[in-house]
Amino acid sequence: MTSSQQDQLKRLIRLFFTQNEFGYTLFGNKPISFCFIPPGTAPVTYRGKVFPALKQGEKSYLGGAKLLTEYLNLCPRNHYCLKVFFDQHQPSFAVIINKCMLKKTISVNIDLFRCRYGKNLNFKLILNDLLKKETYYNYLFEDHLLLGVLLGYGRHNAELFQKRSKFEYQLSNCNLITMNTKEQKLKSMTAEFNQYLKPSSYKDFWTTLVNPVRFAVDLQSPQTKELLKHYDACHQLLTKIFKQADWLDIILQKISEDPT
Repeated sequence: MTSSQQDQLKRLIRLFFTQNEFGYTLFGNKPISFCFIPPGTAPVTYRGKVFPALKQGEKSYLGGAKLLTEYLNLCPRNHYCLKVFFDQHQPSFAVIINKCMLKKTISVNIDLFRCRYGKNLNFKLILNDLLKKETYYNYLFEDHLLLGVLLGYGRHNAELFQKRSKFEYQLSNCNLITMNTKEQKLKSMTAEFNQYLKPSSYKDFWTTLVNPVRFAVDLQSPQTKELLKHYDACHQLLTKIFKQADWLDIILQKISEDPT
């Protein structure tokens, strides 16, 4: 790998693991993480008209995405699945799955997964489904409960978030006739949920080397306290890794880790 190729790969890996939550899935107990990849285009003005032009070199994630995809196709992936999706030949979306934690999450929340996949669900079916971008856009982004559980935010927090979202949606669709009575009730219920749901972390994204896991939580919940303790320890580990000169090798080796 040339120096230029390594720089492109590092840029993509930093996006996944320092700006998003991939590290908490790879080195922690977070079942899945995903992120949107910024488009590799920039507006260019020519004769008074604006055209989208492809970014080149270090300004694009395309080179790093191709290199990572080639590496993933060659190396064994026994514990983890990482997949980059392309739209019109440009990387647009990526997901990483911790297989062991996904199995555990399915087992503990089997009722939720049966609602989605039926009584005859199996791990391979769910894994393959979660490796399709359409699953997220067509279903999971609308199911806050199942998505929150898969993202490792805790079922209790996901249930509260789902209920609050439902009230907020109903509130936004109140018509003029029912607004005076129904709106006040929905506002009251939404405010009640806001008393419980707080940000999981107040760390400044601009001053930390690795972004913390941030989600809406009930800080009084025992499950939340356990989750935050784990994610804080994982954040310290990731920060330590990215301070090392060989952090890229550490990440790639972990992805292709042999179960023995």
